Amino acid sequence: MKKMMKYPILLFFLVLGLITVSELTAQAASADTQNILLHKRIFRDRDYAEQFDDAKYQNTGDVVSGASHNNIEMLTLSSGLNGATFALVDATDYYYAKVAEVGHDQAAEELDQKLTRTLVRKHLVESSDNFIIEEGYPEVSIVDSGTTANESSLPVHVDRSEFEDENGFLYFEDVPKKSNGKNAVYMIVETAVEEQENVDLQEWASKMMVSFPVIQDSGEEFDSDILHLYPKNIGYVRDPWFMKLGRNIDGEYAPLEGTEFVFYRLNEAGEREYFIPDLTEDMSLDHQWISDVEADSQGNAVYESLLDKGIEIYRSDEYGIVSMDGVLIPSGTYYFEEVKSVPGYLPTEETFQIEVEIPSSWWNEETNDYQPVMINGQAMAEPEPDWATVFSDGFSFEKALEAAYINESGYEGDGLPYVFNDQVPLFEKSLMEDKEVFAYGEVINYQIDTWIPLFPEFYQYVQIKDYSDGSLAVIEDSIKVKIGASQEYLTASELEAMMDITILPDNAGFIATLDLDYITEERHFNGQEMIIEYQMYIVEGANADQALDNHAELIFKHSDYEYEEITEKKTVYTGGRTFTKVDMDDTEQTLADAKFMIQDENEQYLTIIDGVVSWAETSDEAVVMISDENGAFEIQGLNYGDYQLVETEAPENYQLLTEPITFTIEKNSYQLNGEATISLAVGNKKITDTDDPSDEPKTPSDNTPNEDTKESGFLPQTGEITNIFLVLLGLSLVWVAVKYFKKNTEN
Repeated sequence: MKKMMKYPILLFFLVLGLITVSELTAQAASADTQNILLHKRIFRDRDYAEQFDDAKYQNTGDVVSGASHNNIEMLTLSSGLNGATFALVDATDYYYAKVAEVGHDQAAEELDQKLTRTLVRKHLVESSDNFIIEEGYPEVSIVDSGTTANESSLPVHVDRSEFEDENGFLYFEDVPKKSNGKNAVYMIVETAVEEQENVDLQEWASKMMVSFPVIQDSGEEFDSDILHLYPKNIGYVRDPWFMKLGRNIDGEYAPLEGTEFVFYRLNEAGEREYFIPDLTEDMSLDHQWISDVEADSQGNAVYESLLDKGIEIYRSDEYGIVSMDGVLIPSGTYYFEEVKSVPGYLPTEETFQIEVEIPSSWWNEETNDYQPVMINGQAMAEPEPDWATVFSDGFSFEKALEAAYINESGYEGDGLPYVFNDQVPLFEKSLMEDKEVFAYGEVINYQIDTWIPLFPEFYQYVQIKDYSDGSLAVIEDSIKVKIGASQEYLTASELEAMMDITILPDNAGFIATLDLDYITEERHFNGQEMIIEYQMYIVEGANADQALDNHAELIFKHSDYEYEEITEKKTVYTGGRTFTKVDMDDTEQTLADAKFMIQDENEQYLTIIDGVVSWAETSDEAVVMISDENGAFEIQGLNYGDYQLVETEAPENYQLLTEPITFTIEKNSYQLNGEATISLAVGNKKITDTDDPSDEPKTPSDNTPNEDTKESGFLPQTGEITNIFLVLLGLSLVWVAVKYFKKNTEN
């Protein structure tokens, strides 16, 4: 395509060609009248200028069609235009009076100059058919006028089979070939063009002279029923585009592919009218603008409503380019609205209303300076660069700037309009442990990784919130912060200057609010990684085998829009076990008031003081579990592992267990999906008459076995923990095996 700087020269010759009178010389006519059919065409100015030779057409009187004429390019580069008003002016007497003085060529030129568009329009309005265009010369007269319309306005007898368009027709019927006894000379003058919603009129159609009889290039007289003429307008439209970029945390730009936009304008009431292009015509004159689109609370279009209404969606390509794919837009103020963002990047108020200002012409009429389209106040280069060639070796913002540089008369500078979205700050929470099961009060280390904004001035606030459902509590003085590559923690004063830390009620978490003024002032923090380390613990009373969730959120307001980024939750657990105290001889009989303590593998006693699990050498502060009326007792808040159950007091009339009982806490040993796991049975044997009541039970600190009570046990023996169901199942399997073995032996 030709550079825009060549347009003034092209348009200069174009204008000369348009205002030169198309004179068709006369000989004798074989009929008294002639039908004239105007095919009104409008060209896009840039297409016409750049392809001038193809678009230029000398009227011959024939219909132009793909089947019969080699000037089909004239049609493909233009569109039929309705709403153009023409007057048919009889200038026969004036013309011949001039010819007698200055000859044919000069007479035609003076007729064109004197018969002005304004003068004809004035007399059309006043309905004064005859008027003087030059003192001392005969009057001219308006013999007919009309406005171009679609082909349905034509008389039924007109053959439409070779028409290439449905619009732009005006039919002058039975135009006399003689006027006052002389071969008639007419001027066809365009006096008005209805305002076109989607194109600006830049050049009027040249006045056309028709003199009878019409002689073709072959020298033969034109004798067809209809004389076809093609008056042309030059329309002014532009083709807006811009580049969509992501500004990464490190400040570098990258193209964003897949961002979606719609195009709209504001009507007189300030309402948004969204764009549906007409892609069937080269000049795209039948665009639609739709206002009944559902909006959200901030006035932006609801995406589903846009789709329902058929609003055109424009998507950024692999180079981040958003263009209208050749759809041409007249002068005015328009807007692109971002309706779907690329994940990981933040739309802003600016991207919801990207202003497009299309000037009224390519060149300033007074200074002749080039006037670029402005996108958000940035000049737009035309024609749009070939980005595939520009980025053949990969994307580079510097290459884009160089390719889109404008160097035109009166204007030189960058021609790359771009709009960027900031990258969402990276935000990740980690459980800094090699396990996920913890005892009550056990310290749990967490870490949040994020980034300090590179451009804090675009943010109104930034908060980091960490919270649980109350099952976890933060250790307030454990919160520490590191910034950048340094492994050193901020001092207390630096931390206080960097952020305000608020502890949530019941220590359920914290909120850290960055001091953006401080960060903006201390620019060396900007764009650097920030690590927040802190500790929490499981609160006493938290349920065993239940997910204890802890969330971290990055909450911020960027360019007046609020965002909330929730990370993947981190989950920890604590373990537990339930027991049932039963009679050894009658397992359906549950026993109350049995007392137990728990030892670890080192035979230390479980204590829980101020919500923290610990293990002690003595049982002075040990946790004591007492079976209830249903024989039930339990323990929660322990790590997975093996433990020992020590009975310290037996139910009344029952023998005391004299040995610790080993049991295991593991996943779902307390509950599964909210349902209690089958309890472990702890059996005691009744004291009988044969037992020596003088035998004192052993203390829990003395684990020496009591041989008498051991011998009196049964399966399950006194002191053995078992799942009753599993015992019965085991006995059944043993019985089946014995029977099978005996039968085989007999055989």
